[in-house]
Amino acid sequence: MRLIYIILTIAGLAPAFSTAQSVWLRRADFPGTERDDAAGFSLGGFGYIFTGLKTGWIPSADGWQYNPVSDAWTPVASLPGPARQYACFFTIGTKAYLVAGLDDNDIYFNDCWEYDPATDNWTQKASFPAPGRAGAVAFSINGRGYITTGVGFGSMYFRDLWEYDPITDSWTQRSDLPSSDRMLSSVFVLNDKAYISTGIDSLTTMLSEVWEYDPAIDTWTQKNDFPGTPRFFSEGFSAGGKGYLATGWDTTQHYRNDLWEYDPSSDTWTELDTIPSFGRKSTSSFVIDGNIYIATGVDEAGTRLKEMWAYGPTVGVSGETAAAPQIFPNPCHDQLNVRHDSFASGEVYITDISGRKIKTTPVPAEMFQISVKELPPGIYFITVMTEEGASTASFVKL
Repeated sequence: MRLIYIILTIAGLAPAFSTAQSVWLRRADFPGTERDDAAGFSLGGFGYIFTGLKTGWIPSADGWQYNPVSDAWTPVASLPGPARQYACFFTIGTKAYLVAGLDDNDIYFNDCWEYDPATDNWTQKASFPAPGRAGAVAFSINGRGYITTGVGFGSMYFRDLWEYDPITDSWTQRSDLPSSDRMLSSVFVLNDKAYISTGIDSLTTMLSEVWEYDPAIDTWTQKNDFPGTPRFFSEGFSAGGKGYLATGWDTTQHYRNDLWEYDPSSDTWTELDTIPSFGRKSTSSFVIDGNIYIATGVDEAGTRLKEMWAYGPTVGVSGETAAAPQIFPNPCHDQLNVRHDSFASGEVYITDISGRKIKTTPVPAEMFQISVKELPPGIYFITVMTEEGASTASFVKL
């Protein structure tokens, strides 16, 4: 059964992802071992996830392909190089390129590996001629790949930029990011320009800066800051002419489940629907047909995840919609009445607006009460999850 999770929006928080209705949909879990710090990309209508740090603090080299039509995962050829976390990908044409990363012996890599989905084969390419690093960002524009920022051996932070030419299999240094060295930033590409935002610098300051890079003139331009909480470990991606930033670890020392949209024409950000689950960092992501997919990661309890969530105007168009639970009174003081459609047993949990799971209890019946007396005033989300599905609604505690 395909399950769509719908958030009831509070006034002023309506989503702006698309003129079409966009919803969050829980898709098939990642079938490999739970992990964070994996790397994802999409090519040819499929999504891919490789590497990452598995439960037990074990770096990985395995790879998986996701088919959005069948909502199914298939194993693909593992990276033949060392297992690692904190690698990154860019794509050029029909090929993907994995660069950098960190293994469990604190070796920072500067290698580059080309993956061909058509043959499911890997080929080692020229390493970029700079110190190895982890937590860098990578992107591609007009047939060239780029890697910038990151951290290397001895906690050396970077802001250098390197351009890869797949025809000559060579790297060329371009203009450095004209700001502080940093790692674990996010990046997306719009209109042949890259936008790098957030991250953490060598002074452990979490950042909200946004920098636009134009490779045509090798120039950086500072844009308006990201208006959400400064953070690192977040995800960046683009779809439908807009840029997006999601999840991460912020200055409140919490993991986030929020989603933000960037409009390059107005240099403005809009907050969209939160992921209807707990906050997370170190996720992996890809975009297929204008729909965003966010998978894996780790939650605030330190539990590595297999979950995958999708968001977009055509997510689950052939699936079934789970009705949001009916909750009343809303706003409420001490007690919340909940009615849902499932007769199956399961779990109900409450999360705050940052995605932290506040309260969990078994689902006692189709209609039940749950005490919220101990919650401080604010906006919360209640999710009813059973073997038949799940649904989410928001409420206000007075």
